[in-house]
Amino acid sequence: MLAPAVLLSHYLSNDISTVVTEAAKGKLFVGGSLAIGREDQIEVAFGIGKTALRSGREVTVDDRFCIGSVSKEFTAACILVLASEGKLSLDDKVSRYLPYIKSSDQFTIRHLLTHTSGLPNYYYLDYVMPEMEKPGDARKIVEECGALPLEFEPGTNYNYSNTGFMVAGLIVEKVSKQPLAKFMKDRIFLPAGMTSTTFEASIMNAKGLVKGYATIGLEPLFVCHGEGRNWLFGAGSLVSTASDIAKWDLALMSGKLLKTAWLKEMTTPYRLKNGKSIGYGLGLVIGSYKGELVWQHAGAVDGYNAQNVMFPNRKLAVVYLTNTGISRAKKTVWAAAGGYLNSTAEPKLSHGGTDLPKVTARGLSPDIAIRILISRLQKGEEVSDLLTPEFDGYLTPQRRARISKYFKTLGGLTSVKITEISGKRGMEDANYTLVFTKKTVSAETYRMPDGKIMELFFTPDN
Repeated sequence: MLAPAVLLSHYLSNDISTVVTEAAKGKLFVGGSLAIGREDQIEVAFGIGKTALRSGREVTVDDRFCIGSVSKEFTAACILVLASEGKLSLDDKVSRYLPYIKSSDQFTIRHLLTHTSGLPNYYYLDYVMPEMEKPGDARKIVEECGALPLEFEPGTNYNYSNTGFMVAGLIVEKVSKQPLAKFMKDRIFLPAGMTSTTFEASIMNAKGLVKGYATIGLEPLFVCHGEGRNWLFGAGSLVSTASDIAKWDLALMSGKLLKTAWLKEMTTPYRLKNGKSIGYGLGLVIGSYKGELVWQHAGAVDGYNAQNVMFPNRKLAVVYLTNTGISRAKKTVWAAAGGYLNSTAEPKLSHGGTDLPKVTARGLSPDIAIRILISRLQKGEEVSDLLTPEFDGYLTPQRRARISKYFKTLGGLTSVKITEISGKRGMEDANYTLVFTKKTVSAETYRMPDGKIMELFFTPDN
């Protein structure tokens, strides 16, 4: 299962082959790439699994993966480079640069990079809506989101928003007078020695990219077609190798890319107006584990998952990339870090925002709605009247057939327990424990205020 690897030193207290072999045990595993860097070199690099399910070859350290929201670290760094040169201020109102965004006079660049702007998140589902398979336009996307009411007063709450980083990327282009792709390459990739990293308008067309696979937990893995051109932009457009991301980490931690004051800006958790820390800096989650300072970010786009973890006091970086949208990536990256930290437990690092308002959909209660949907899917019956047009479009006849087959393996649904109800972009977000005669599973639904189901997601076995 192990592909050609680079081992520049012994793996200290943990056997790297055990870590990567364990990662490949999941039912939803296809391939992955792991890299560990320390001080000024890549100490460990491994490819594992396949580049494609049936026809793929073994993954090597040179294979490239989409890194999703790990890209946000780079967009934030671009803003900080411009700030260090006096070309913008983190506390400038966004309207100074992009006045066509309706609400841009209410929030700052800092708000964008800390997910505290209140801008609605344009990419908030666990699947690619049919609209997102078509070419997009960054300006149009942020204009449409900006026209919606802000979810809260800027600086008073945290709510993860890809839209904010889409806006930040547009600001980089406006101020630098260059495409974001060129600015990143010249000011970040090349100085960090990242020769295998590119910014892609259409990530699925990237050279050397392994094939991506996904599921919403209702069916076996399927090949992803990916988000359409320009739908990810500053929020998630990078394609890279695990080793290249580790090079970025080492360059960032060493101060090679940002001077001390600006690196401090990036890695200091933002405090809301009430003084509460959100545990998120500028494009980075900031926390601690076993007394160790941690900088990290995860990423997921259609068919890919990425985990990037840094321990700045040790100048240690651990990166794991996979070509499945749902995977053991988080567990794997912490198991790999365990060789250096003498602990393999996965830490719980979370933001400190307050809960968003609870949303209750009209009509059927969520437990009844999910019972009816599952019953019909099991029987292969029509469900379009229960779904939003987006989810109905996603559930093609082929997918519905596979989902019906999956549900039949679970047996009859005997119990539905609602574990949490909250709000997400004006939708009811309900979590459940579902007991079938053959299995107990976790599930989640998003419902619009009219009761239509926007998403049904099962936490799959992995």
